Amino acid sequence: MEIPKAELADQQCSDSEKSDQTSFTQDYEKYKEKKKRKDRKRKEERKEREQEKTFFKDMEKKDEKMYTLM
Repeated sequence: MEIPKAELADQQCSDSEKSDQTSFTQDYEKYKEKKKRKDRKRKEERKEREQEKTFFKDMEKKDEKMYTLM
């Protein structure tokens, strides 16, 4: 039994749409993972900078206390 050309064309079109949708979904998932990694990295870097700032501020306060004690 032969499939009519119109049905075959519709089937091929829907198959290509499915593969396009699958490809898009996979690309989007990759994008989201990459974005999460970047966001985590930025957050960690921001946290490190804040820790450095507080460390240096604490050291300055200690230095000031040392000078006032002398």
